[in-house]
Amino acid sequence: MLLWTIEFTTDRFQPFLPEPCQVNQDLYGFELAAWLAQTLAEQGVVTSYPHAEEWGWFLEFFSEAEQEITIGCASHGPTQGYPTQWRIFVRQRRKPLKGGADATQFLTDAILSVLSAESIEVRKL
Repeated sequence: MLLWTIEFTTDRFQPFLPEPCQVNQDLYGFELAAWLAQTLAEQGVVTSYPHAEEWGWFLEFFSEAEQEITIGCASHGPTQGYPTQWRIFVRQRRKPLKGGADATQFLTDAILSVLSAESIEVRKL
């Protein structure tokens, strides 16, 4: 299983709904996942809409070779109020068909590119 982890700090992607409306208290990521889906789509990389999970939010990506990749988005670390520390992970869920190209690196590079275009500095990869 391939797994890439991207960590960064930013004041963007703050929850716009109050805490009682959040899927999980102190675990955020919808705004980041929605922005990522829209921004990647503008670059020609189409994902699903965000889905909730107990640890945050995720997008699904299916390559032309039918490889399934999950893009997870969540806050992490201690938070006081709204978080500024974020983690995106890119994880292969299903391998590409025999002879198909692995899209994990392509997708990770696309995510790094859109973060860089917003002047978001990646801390860990």
